[in-house]
Amino acid sequence: MQITNVLWEAFQVRDFNSIKNLLVLAFFLVGFFPELQTQLANHPTAQYLCDLARSKGKVTLHFLLKGLEKLAHFEEVHAWMTEYKITQDQIQEILAYVRT
Repeated sequence: MQITNVLWEAFQVRDFNSIKNLLVLAFFLVGFFPELQTQLANHPTAQYLCDLARSKGKVTLHFLLKGLEKLAHFEEVHAWMTEYKITQDQIQEILAYVRT
């Protein structure tokens, strides 16, 4: 149970509607994944989310939730870039600096 608490504390999306939507989707997946696993394995969105989580082609609950987590982080970074008017070139500069 402590792992779950750590994950909730690390949750970075701050927009209430985004948090609400992600939670609803996560709880839906947890509750219905066994019944929907075959259908989800063939659904393009589920495949994209699992690919985002580096699943190597597997569609599992773990990878679906990991993909959603990465999507939430992307949303946070995008909002930050918009708020501070940060360009893609500036991001590339930061990444180049970090890689050295």
